[in-house]
Amino acid sequence: MRIEHARVVLQSGHELVAVEGDLTREAADALVNAANGDLAHGGGVAGALARAAGPELQALSDAWVDAHGPLATGRACATGAGRLSARWVIHAVGPIWNGGGEREPELLGSAVLSALDLARELACASIALPVLSAGIYGYPPREAVRVIATSIRDWCARDSRCGPREIRVVALDAALARELAQQLCEPSKPDKSSPGRNSTGSPPRRNTRAPD
Repeated sequence: MRIEHARVVLQSGHELVAVEGDLTREAADALVNAANGDLAHGGGVAGALARAAGPELQALSDAWVDAHGPLATGRACATGAGRLSARWVIHAVGPIWNGGGEREPELLGSAVLSALDLARELACASIALPVLSAGIYGYPPREAVRVIATSIRDWCARDSRCGPREIRVVALDAALARELAQQLCEPSKPDKSSPGRNSTGSPPRRNTRAPD
């Protein structure tokens, strides 16, 4: 089941959305893959996207690496999306967590910014990202969410008139999706909210206009 935990509208017009659900089912122009440098899509988010996209995604990824070499940590590249509903898969390489002393926040932020820059160059109106590095790469999930949310808001403030206009971050579990909602809404106060809870037991969705 897909649940939106927050939808924040910035003064720039960008919409930031915190989603609990399956990234492979998101209808967006671009889906971001939590990739490794070799674009070998074995497990985690990468494996799920590869299974949903079919063999074409791995073939396109192999061709990209053959042409350009391994993708550096903190960078992103794009390929076609195979059978996915998206137009593009943007492969972003987040850092492996080694305790926080090896530039992990900087590299994670760079991966997010690189993915957004590439989506803009590809004229994407919407993009959906996972919580990069928080799976098998071992980045503490709440810290990863904080870095990702901050990086997204910084990008929107910097490129206030550029797409993608809708930026979603997708988490598989409810607790992390709620953390996403809190981090995306942190600088703002909701204009209005509904009392009670939805049928899933999750807090009502917040529709917020927030400063950049």
